[in-house]
Amino acid sequence: MSEAEEQSKAIEVKFPLIFLRTKRGIQLMERLGRMKLTRVLAWILLVVVPISAALFMFLILNVVIRFLSDPFARALIRDLGPQANFLIPGLNPYVPVLYGWVAIVTGLIVHEGGHGILARSLNLPVKSSGLMLLLGLPIGAFVEIDDKELAKARLRDSGRVLAAGPGNNIVAGSISLVALLLLVSSMTPMVVGVGVLGVLEGYPPAEVGILPGDVIQELNGRTIPDIQTLTLVRRQFAPGDEVTVKIMRDSDFLSYTLKLASDPNDKSVGFLGIIAQDFKNTANNYLASPALFFAPPTFPGLGNSVPFSPVLERFFTSPMGVLTHPLANLLYWIWFVNINLALFNALPIYPLDGGQMLRFSLRRVSGGRLSERLQMRLTIATTLTVIAIIAIYLIIPYIMF
Repeated sequence: MSEAEEQSKAIEVKFPLIFLRTKRGIQLMERLGRMKLTRVLAWILLVVVPISAALFMFLILNVVIRFLSDPFARALIRDLGPQANFLIPGLNPYVPVLYGWVAIVTGLIVHEGGHGILARSLNLPVKSSGLMLLLGLPIGAFVEIDDKELAKARLRDSGRVLAAGPGNNIVAGSISLVALLLLVSSMTPMVVGVGVLGVLEGYPPAEVGILPGDVIQELNGRTIPDIQTLTLVRRQFAPGDEVTVKIMRDSDFLSYTLKLASDPNDKSVGFLGIIAQDFKNTANNYLASPALFFAPPTFPGLGNSVPFSPVLERFFTSPMGVLTHPLANLLYWIWFVNINLALFNALPIYPLDGGQMLRFSLRRVSGGRLSERLQMRLTIATTLTVIAIIAIYLIIPYIMF
């Protein structure tokens, strides 16, 4: 093959996509495929991936049932908007563009690399591998496995190759999550006090100049380490009483004197008129709330509970210093994107990995009693059923009010 032919094969343009092929990727896959850990992990993932798909389907069905019976849940999803269902930075308003694209590219490289590594580990041919660019920007990776050889392979071999993609995403996501939790466990408030997240219009703090981002450290000479103390102290005063509030703004310490308003829930008690955040237990509460790991800190209201969220990041630090918040966000989005890629690709939707695993499983279980056509029909029927359930999940909030 001439040098020009090799170069044209290495660079393929299908506007707006550009495919860069390299033999180095295959060589790396072969080295990783020979590792004992790779083979052991492949057997584990062959079990983990179908179980993950089953759990994901169970969760989707539960959400569908919740939507059918709970108007509040439907309203909440409508408020987020239909774009929130798509994991595309720029389209989904809750996925940061930079962190989101880095996480997606990482997830696709990990996913495709998993297929290639297991294929070479089992001596199945890999046609090519490389990077995929969109208008010159890297958006992922690709690994082309010989489909005919994969179809002829034993079920345990083809199954491991297919499970390696979503399985690698689970591994990468889990590693990122563990690293994130270690980082969060090292995070501490930069200052002692209660953060001001918002100031209510028409109330004394807004009138005297207290701003979101300020930290209340004292109220009438009493140190305020948390919201409970702030509530306890201000309830000792009546509406109209004059109090002194000491705050920290950036590196400056300021003092304001203001008259308390009346508490909307108890007219006899003084009220500041701020939306406050307790720093003292925020990191610990995040670590103790596993559900928050699946809820992006960019969702409305959730940022108040996440120490590295855009709402709270200014108030926390760690031994990582200025790298604390970008690193925490990067780790979070790598975890979030990888686990979603894994779960979606594990679903029995053809031609996704889970759908191909289903098709090969039907062939093995039937022992030749089912024709290729019938196996494919059963696979497609399962695919359409799963897609219908997902479609119901997506449209219910917008057709039921």
